[in-house]
Amino acid sequence: VPAYIRVGGGESWAGVYESVKIFNELGGEGESSYRYHAVGGSAPTVTPMGWTFQGGLSANTGGRTYGFGVDQVVQIEAVLPTGQHVLFAPTSWEEQSGYRYPKTTKVSGICNAKPLLPEDQWEWGPCPNNTIDFDDLWFAFLGGGGGTYGIVTSIYLQLHEYKPLSVVSLDPDDFIKNCSIPAEDMQQGLSDVIWSF
Repeated sequence: VPAYIRVGGGESWAGVYESVKIFNELGGEGESSYRYHAVGGSAPTVTPMGWTFQGGLSANTGGRTYGFGVDQVVQIEAVLPTGQHVLFAPTSWEEQSGYRYPKTTKVSGICNAKPLLPEDQWEWGPCPNNTIDFDDLWFAFLGGGGGTYGIVTSIYLQLHEYKPLSVVSLDPDDFIKNCSIPAEDMQQGLSDVIWSF
C-alpha cells in the first residue's frame, strides 16, 4: 500500500476526497504533485463506512480497476459487542494467480486498555486472554456488513497512485469518414451502441 487514509464513522466521501486533494496539492517542497487517489463513492454525502460495507462498487473512481470497497480496507478499528475496543488488520498474505490482491492468511489485532480516555492517551496492546479470533472477525466484517459484528469507529483505506483523467469522445462523423459502411447505417449502428451502453 503506497499510502492510506484513516476515515472516522461520521465522515463523508466529500471529506475524504477533500483531504486527499489537499494532501496532493501540498506536494513535496512547495510543488503541486498529485500522488494519490481514493477509490470511493460518487455521492459526496454518503459515508465511506456505509458504502464500503454495503457493496462499495465505484463507477467513477477506479472501482472496476481496483475492486470493491472492502478491497480498499487495510485496517479496522471497532468496538465489539463485548465492549472491547480493537484494532486489527492482515499481517500475513500470499499472492494468488489471477487476482489483483493477495489472499489474507493471518489477521492480528490489539486491544485498547484505556478506551474512555482521549485518543492521544489510548494504550494499545495485547488483548486480555487472547480470546478474539481476528481471522474470523476480519472475514465477518468484510463479508457480512461492518456494523453487524461491532461498531466500526474508523477504517483505514488504501490510496492508489494518481492517474490523470482520460476522456474518450465518440464522434460519429470521424467513424463515418473512414468507413466503407453507408453513412445512414453507420449513424444508426453507433446510436444503438451508445444508447445500449
